[in-house]
Amino acid sequence: MNCPKCKIATLQSVVAYSSEAPRKCDSCGGFWVPIEQIPKIIQQQEELETLLTPVEAPDGHDARAALCPNGHGVLSRARVEVEEGFFLDRCVHCGGIWFDQGEWQKIASAHLLSDIANFWTLPWQKKQREAVQEKAYLQWAKETFGAELLTQLSTVATALQGHPQRIAALTLVRNLSEK
Repeated sequence: MNCPKCKIATLQSVVAYSSEAPRKCDSCGGFWVPIEQIPKIIQQQEELETLLTPVEAPDGHDARAALCPNGHGVLSRARVEVEEGFFLDRCVHCGGIWFDQGEWQKIASAHLLSDIANFWTLPWQKKQREAVQEKAYLQWAKETFGAELLTQLSTVATALQGHPQRIAALTLVRNLSEK
């Protein structure tokens, strides 16, 4: 079974007692997990992390298309916006998931491991895009208005949510700001 990203390195079993165990690439540090093994790995996460020793992965590794190590063709990609965004790769046939080095840890630290099956669904991807847009919008607002004014505006916006006179209050703010 060859590495989906390196294509030539052989994947090594992480756990010796199972043929369906996660398999790691010693060359790039990524690892392949059969979908049915994910719940077991979540329960034994500390043990897994001790086995996933970092290696120097090639630059741009996440940009590469990957092939299923079981021979099922090109893996489907899902964008994950955790820390710096990255792509997670999954086989649509066998459900196995390829994690480039560090991706499992990022997903675990964001408490998203239990949602991993949803990463390839349209609603989850839509939520990811909306989160990226919201983050960019808030960054723009912070750069444009400054942190202090943005905090004050956020406080006013929170106070006005659901208020029956919200439009009148916004009109008052506009009128006061024009003086």
